[in-house]
Amino acid sequence: MPTINGTLILTLVAAFVAAYLMTGWFRRHAIANQLLDHPNGRSMHEIATPRGGGVAIVWPTIIGMLVLGTSTGLTQRTVLGLCLSGGLIF
Repeated sequence: MPTINGTLILTLVAAFVAAYLMTGWFRRHAIANQLLDHPNGRSMHEIATPRGGGVAIVWPTIIGMLVLGTSTGLTQRTVLGLCLSGGLIF
């Protein structure tokens, strides 16, 4: 388990800020290019919803895991496993 240090806090803050900014960009891009999920009988939403926002969360998370893997005591195997499994779920 990594200890709480400056690198950990900085990485978490950077990943959060990157995800926040990228989500706004992806949303604007999806709306401008009509990349929308339109509601149907199986939908949970009632209005058209932009697609692709998950990318803005996945990339900063995977990059953050790689940064933490190189700056903490995590083994390369652990970091690779976390990144690959997260990438597969995405």
